[in-house]
Amino acid sequence: PPRSTLFPYTTLFRSGRVGYGSGKAKEVPVAIKKGIEIAKKTMISVPLKGTTIPHPVVGHFGAGLVMLKPASEGTGVIAGGAVRAVLESAGVQNILTKSLGTANPSNVVKATFDALKHLYLEETIARARGRVGAPAAEAAPVTAEPAEAPDSAEKNG
Repeated sequence: PPRSTLFPYTTLFRSGRVGYGSGKAKEVPVAIKKGIEIAKKTMISVPLKGTTIPHPVVGHFGAGLVMLKPASEGTGVIAGGAVRAVLESAGVQNILTKSLGTANPSNVVKATFDALKHLYLEETIARARGRVGAPAAEAAPVTAEPAEAPDSAEKNG
């Protein structure tokens, strides 16, 4: 009997958006087409701060763990195969990564996507907290009332 061919994790990218999908069919072109259709449904936006990510983040899927850290200009993409493919497709140019727990490419891709879903720009967080229009450092000054010292006469009383 003829066997089906599986083409996993076709990454798609369109201006800061990336997706993944897996297609299985008896013929290669049909399997690739299915993978692309699924990838279009899993597209996510990747917020970038220049050419890197805005903050360190960790993604989990199954036994897989992927750590992503922002890197300075000129560092490049320091990543293994599956993580590198996703990050380069997303348009990230400078990043440090570490993949732990599994070498299964499908789980590593899903853990990378989990990490990318948890990236937020500073302005997005400030807007969500109602601090629009002010820089983050000045947005909400912390004012603490000095604690009143207990009256020593009442203690000895």
